[in-house]
Amino acid sequence: MESTTESAAAPADPTRPFGAAAVERGLLALLVVSPLACSTTAVDPFRLPELTVVLLVTAGLVGTRLTLAVAERRVPLPRPTDRPARVAVVAAGVFGLFATIAGAVTADAPWRAMLGEYGHANGLLLLVAVVVVFLVALDRLDEAAGGRLVVIAVGVALVVGVHALAQLLHIDPIDWRMERTDLAGTMGTRADAGAIVGLGVPLALGLGLAAREQRRRVGAAAVAIGLLALAAVIGSPAGASAALAGAAIVAVVWFVVRGWRRAAAVLGAVTVGALALVVSGVGGVGPLQALADRAGGAARWGWETALAMVADAPLSGVGLGAFNGHAGTARGPEVAAGSQVPASGVEPASLPLHLAAEGGLPLLAAFVALQVVVGVVLVRGLRATAGRLRWRLAGVGAAWAGWLVHGLVTSPGPAVWVWGVVLAALVIVVRRGRSTLVEPAAAPKSVAGIAGVLACAIGVAALVPLVADRVAGQGQALAVDGQPADAQLELERATRVNPLEARYWLERGELARAVGEGDLALRSYQEASRREPRDSVVPERAARVATQMEDTELAGAQWSLAVALDPWHPPLLDEAAAYWSEQGEPARGEALVERALRVEDEADRWALLGQVRLAAGDVAGAETAFAEAIERDPSATERLDLDALP
Repeated sequence: MESTTESAAAPADPTRPFGAAAVERGLLALLVVSPLACSTTAVDPFRLPELTVVLLVTAGLVGTRLTLAVAERRVPLPRPTDRPARVAVVAAGVFGLFATIAGAVTADAPWRAMLGEYGHANGLLLLVAVVVVFLVALDRLDEAAGGRLVVIAVGVALVVGVHALAQLLHIDPIDWRMERTDLAGTMGTRADAGAIVGLGVPLALGLGLAAREQRRRVGAAAVAIGLLALAAVIGSPAGASAALAGAAIVAVVWFVVRGWRRAAAVLGAVTVGALALVVSGVGGVGPLQALADRAGGAARWGWETALAMVADAPLSGVGLGAFNGHAGTARGPEVAAGSQVPASGVEPASLPLHLAAEGGLPLLAAFVALQVVVGVVLVRGLRATAGRLRWRLAGVGAAWAGWLVHGLVTSPGPAVWVWGVVLAALVIVVRRGRSTLVEPAAAPKSVAGIAGVLACAIGVAALVPLVADRVAGQGQALAVDGQPADAQLELERATRVNPLEARYWLERGELARAVGEGDLALRSYQEASRREPRDSVVPERAARVATQMEDTELAGAQWSLAVALDPWHPPLLDEAAAYWSEQGEPARGEALVERALRVEDEADRWALLGQVRLAAGDVAGAETAFAEAIERDPSATERLDLDALP
């Protein structure tokens, strides 16, 4: 009987890492689900579902890794046998350490530091999750598993690309649309959708070159061409750059293998020059500056704001999730005039600059060190390998390099972040080939149960923000349908589900203000301000309500706070100047209008300056301001109070 049982048992594969199948399934789920995650009933319908998927899968990987650690009777830390992987583990660990410091020590708003800014979801939770994903993948995957993940990734890129095309053609059957962009479903933004599609191009090329059968090579080439066309059609400069950079790297490797080194050098130089033109164009300068419009505005304004933050706090940064909170005081009048958005709308538009601004130069250095390690492994691997393994490595490495190019001109969302770290891990895994880890005894069921409970607890915690967002989304839908009372109840329930999120309190305040409940609006704004102390939008709206309620003390304090947080936003300065002028402090209002004129020189603003000077008794100054307004807009004469002049 014993011999029958032994013969029925599947023999262990001594060349495959213990637990690799479970880790592979988790990473497969991550690559597939995170780019497709969407919730049309949530306030933040794209980023938060992506982050939730990342955290749920990470929780499962943590539970799996703890179970494996007990079975192996050792500390649950990666122990790769090859030196490059060991260096990568150290670099990833240092990156995670500095990210934790930036999120837990220097941040102004702890919850925002954990979750990341609204619309990005790139806080401490995401950075820790990607470090865990990288370490687990590095520790447990082998070259065969990496190959299967690459095939799945190409399939996901096709799905995202086809869905994006359907949206652009206005035939999207799911109708996941938002007003702010004509490409909103699946990935939320053109940049992220273009990134996933673009990264599929070098992956498909690598699969084709590694294939033995001609039909598979032709099929892979067709897929790569199709993905390249989709990346171009989507219209994201960042996504198209990732595709072109990845394809060019694969082509350079092919030229070198064929012995055409001069052609490879020429192609490499042309690619670098083209990418430099694209990056400068996205920044709003150079011959391709029209690309800035496709990218949503010139990125250099965000770059300059990030550099100003680095100059102010080079070692500590401003804290994770605090970029927009510090953008108002970091940017100057030139940046404010160029971007023409409030501080809350400034985008860092660069992954390295985003990391440096929020986490300081140490966090950026750790990130760069990790990428350098991966790059060294890639170059040495391409020189040392041959045949199918070389082409698999070339495809994965080119996709990883494309992800870095994408990060130069945008700050990726959770799904693209995860794809990048998985590709980085696969570069090392594919180069390493087969693993030498042996299969130990299975873990006790009790240990597996405890690890499972821990993973479930982390998973439930990860669902809380998404559940609260869904409830808040239902409240907003009720408000649009004209049911303010029911909407207020839903928003209140959202604040109970997740009491740390400021957006729900802000929405409650806006709804209360719309129906004339000033006291409730002010209390809601106060709660929002406690959670987001550097968000200029909150005191600005509170000041308006307090002004309507004739609470001059509160209104003055809130206007002062809003201007201090965003000192170069002209509409805010105009409104605050009008308030101070009405309160008998025209000199204060005059200073604000003159500051606004340094950003935007407009006729209506000169007219406002004239009114403020007239209230201060400066008739000559008022005449000069009115003359400037008429010079810029002759029709302004009808709107000016010229009869008040003596």
